[in-house]
Amino acid sequence: MKSKQILMYGLLSFLAACVLALYVYFFGHLEEQTPNETIQSYILSLQVQDFDTIYDLMSKESIEQTGWTREQFVQKYKSIFSGMEVSEIIVKAGTPIKSAETSDYTVEYSAQIKTMTGEIYENYKLKLIQEKNDQGAIWKIEWQPTLILPDMTQGDKVKVHVIG
Repeated sequence: MKSKQILMYGLLSFLAACVLALYVYFFGHLEEQTPNETIQSYILSLQVQDFDTIYDLMSKESIEQTGWTREQFVQKYKSIFSGMEVSEIIVKAGTPIKSAETSDYTVEYSAQIKTMTGEIYENYKLKLIQEKNDQGAIWKIEWQPTLILPDMTQGDKVKVHVIG
């Protein structure tokens, strides 16, 4: 009798845990993602130089326009940041501003980039657009070369020359 009770309590506990897990999973996927979540993910990924995650945050269309594969995108960032010997990136983001004409958002942020030659202070601007997928609309960043360095244009190459 006692073993049946233990088995029943165990089974009920397992079922309750499963129901809770399913609720959290589906509720989390039904919540609408905000532009702030994408911005925060971008900032954290940039600070730890996780270029794979940065790639995932970019809009499909803006990446297709570059003609780059994931590997080329990641390699471009790695080459530039390792060439500059970036040791730390500190980012301060402003508040996302919604466009009056579209549902897009823009956000300005500043970055303090510590390199082998000293600190670089840059101001950036990124645009967030909604992209449709299986789970609804998600916020993505419209990639531009100016997200690497503000003065970059498509096709630019970054070279680091150390004199000394």
